Amino acid sequence: FIDRGLRPKEERDFSSDPRSIGDAYHECLMSVARRLIGDRELLKRIAEYRKAAEQSGAEPADPSDVYEIVQKMVDEELAAIAENYEGGLFISTGNEKFRMERIREICSGAARAMADQLSAESLVEASFEEPFSRNGGFSPVMMEVDGEKVYVEGKIDRSDILSVDGTDRVRIIDYKTGADKLDVWKMRNGVKMQLMIYLISASTGEMEPAGMFYFNIKDPMESINDKTEKSANTIIDREAEDEFKLKGAFVNEEGVLEAMPPEVLANAKKSVSREEYEEIRSDVISRIE
Repeated sequence: FIDRGLRPKEERDFSSDPRSIGDAYHECLMSVARRLIGDRELLKRIAEYRKAAEQSGAEPADPSDVYEIVQKMVDEELAAIAENYEGGLFISTGNEKFRMERIREICSGAARAMADQLSAESLVEASFEEPFSRNGGFSPVMMEVDGEKVYVEGKIDRSDILSVDGTDRVRIIDYKTGADKLDVWKMRNGVKMQLMIYLISASTGEMEPAGMFYFNIKDPMESINDKTEKSANTIIDREAEDEFKLKGAFVNEEGVLEAMPPEVLANAKKSVSREEYEEIRSDVISRIE
């Protein structure tokens, strides 16, 4: 009654916190993603740039032009967020303006990685924050418990439809502020089942599952004070874009990995067989029931 009826608002200081920063990341990247998928010509140019960059000794004609357009999208979306979020929270003080500039740097790297993922030749379509419900774009997860129909409903951050040997397959991506990792054992035992619930819903019907991934959005800066020399060097040598690669697992069937260029995956060897996928699916549904 208090939560759904009275709906009291939590008392908060007028300053940014992890939740508001996470909101800014999420809102910015969702908006940029929608603009990217709506500009097929830009995605085609990004794909051509990446292909040229991969060829030995080839130098793309416009090494930064395509990503400058992506950067402009990020700047425009964050400017709107800074002005409108919580009555101008992110422009209220010098400290908040500095924090927004750091958000800009992180969103820039994340948006570039996202553009690379969406420019893949195999990608047919992508949807963002699509509901899975009785009236949504995807079906709810439906089951019968004690003679009653139960519908599990929600919203999926991103669903990529990939063409694999003439078959449509769906790749589920959840945006997380932090460093979430896919743990199949935990998932099968009722912990962090979110990705699998999304994939069960999205692959209901004619589409086959392709994989489930986290897109981690976090500040790549970290301390090396307590690290060994080897660990410190690994951190120093790490490429910034590696932080925004997809982390999860794909369904190991013919053509699926090829539809997802290895450079967009954090671990191109992380997979589950179709038999394992069906077992995980069954376990998760049993846990929900």
